Amino acid sequence: MNTPKETISLKYEIAVTNEDIDDIMCIALEGGITPMWCTAVKPVGGYLGQFASEQISRGGKLEFIENDGSSSFLTKSSLLNAIGKYLHAYPEVFKRAVHRDKNGVYCLDCANIDAADADAIVQWGLFGEVVYG
Repeated sequence: MNTPKETISLKYEIAVTNEDIDDIMCIALEGGITPMWCTAVKPVGGYLGQFASEQISRGGKLEFIENDGSSSFLTKSSLLNAIGKYLHAYPEVFKRAVHRDKNGVYCLDCANIDAADADAIVQWGLFGEVVYG
């Protein structure tokens, strides 16, 4: 006998530090996005940190120039939104990349975010979905 399935929605608040943002951006910029779909990444308005990967966490903006010459822009807000959507869409990534600290707070563990994850997160931040790959 098949029992009808019911669903419930769960909400989690996940602590994401500026270091987490820098780590995701570093992973994406050093191995996730280029040259698959992006030919260049430029900080808008000059560098706010030492590296482009530090731009977003400091409230700056990055311009991503796609292989076809079009440009898209990533901000801290769009990246945080993308992290949440990505973790919600991929529970297996949530399981490996989110842990609870000693106080019971859910935290992002970027040691378990790989280049493919970082690329997808950036694409979600730029396009609202994974367009390439």
